[in-house]
Amino acid sequence: ERNVTIDDVLNIIYKIKQRTDIPVVLFSYYNPILQCAEFFDKAKLASVDGVLIVDLPLEESSDFLKAANKTGLKTIGLVSPSSSEDRISDIDNKHSGFLYYVCRNAITGVSGALPEGYTEKMCSIKKSAGLPVVAGFGISNKAVAEQAIKHADGFVVGSCFVNAITQGASLDKLTQLARSIDPR
Repeated sequence: ERNVTIDDVLNIIYKIKQRTDIPVVLFSYYNPILQCAEFFDKAKLASVDGVLIVDLPLEESSDFLKAANKTGLKTIGLVSPSSSEDRISDIDNKHSGFLYYVCRNAITGVSGALPEGYTEKMCSIKKSAGLPVVAGFGISNKAVAEQAIKHADGFVVGSCFVNAITQGASLDKLTQLARSIDPR
């Protein structure tokens, strides 16, 4: 609605990275990346650490992976509950950052619990992968985060922050939300 472009996002990341060394992973659809001239060089200049493309199948990712590797950007592979051990191994071998386990076959959103079979699938993924594995999709409170981190190397929280921002949450409120989810 506000006509924010990839260049705008990269400029914001650049400003953030002037103040912190916390790694930043850019989640995007592939089309905006394709539309951004010299995306990989710009992302590297902005100090983006990694890129996850949510709609790019492994079979169509060779150009993306080659360009990311050329500029030193880490790539994040997506794994789902239906991914076979062989597919997980292929995804793991072609990416360089971590694997993101989308732990439910649904659209993104807030959920009060991890899906049935989470532990077994996470153990299977970790057996097939050498990269760290983070879990996401529905993690929105401390109890779910604590369950997720028992088997994952990390977790992703998205929708509850998007919802809070949409409702006009202040930076202080967002900080409180992050602290309320942190299982440490």
